Amino acid sequence: DFRPFLIQQEVQSLKFFKGLQLTEVGSLIEALGRRKGQLGDHKNLAEWLKAENVSRIQVEEVEFVELKKGEVVVQQVLSLLEQSTDVPSLASSLEESYRLVDQLPDDTSKKEVQKKMAQHFSTLPPYQLRELFDTKLPERIEQSSLKEDVVKEMSREKLEETLEEVNKWYQQIKEESKSEFEVVEKLSGLKSFLGKVLHSPASKTVPFALYEELLNVGLIEQIPQGVKKGKTRGS
Repeated sequence: DFRPFLIQQEVQSLKFFKGLQLTEVGSLIEALGRRKGQLGDHKNLAEWLKAENVSRIQVEEVEFVELKKGEVVVQQVLSLLEQSTDVPSLASSLEESYRLVDQLPDDTSKKEVQKKMAQHFSTLPPYQLRELFDTKLPERIEQSSLKEDVVKEMSREKLEETLEEVNKWYQQIKEESKSEFEVVEKLSGLKSFLGKVLHSPASKTVPFALYEELLNVGLIEQIPQGVKKGKTRGS
């Protein structure tokens, strides 16, 4: 759980020495609560601690030659993403993740890390998937194919779960909206999200009945091609 705070300051490890003072721990915590480049005039954590007269904590910085190993970046990126519990922290973690990805020397390694990121996101609960797709993320991330890759990685079970939630969200919108305009606006956003996830290769394996429900309420205009009537869950 502590590792993401080290990663964002490009720190490999910390060493603590006998006689450590509470004020020194306080200086360390204050620095780790900031992001890279937010340490004032100090270019890294080691300089910050030195300026704060911290002598019993030693910083070992990340070796970028090690960062060239794709598996190391995967571990660091997944660790960052797993700590993200809301959209603001997710956007920040994604920016940090792509900064790490950019250190890799070749496109193959970069694509492999993004694939792992997509696999992680494809397992999120439906409401978090919707937040990911509905939120305008930093330009660097929007220009990547991350969201499209997430859709490709969705399993049949995850897509079924998501479509069932979409139907529930539709009912909530109809019941809770205060005006017809509000209904139209919210349904437009829901249809947009639905249109994106239905590009999943797993869409052809989803039970016909789920699509029929969405069709009956007007969330989709037609049943996706290849879906057979009578297909049931688990078949």
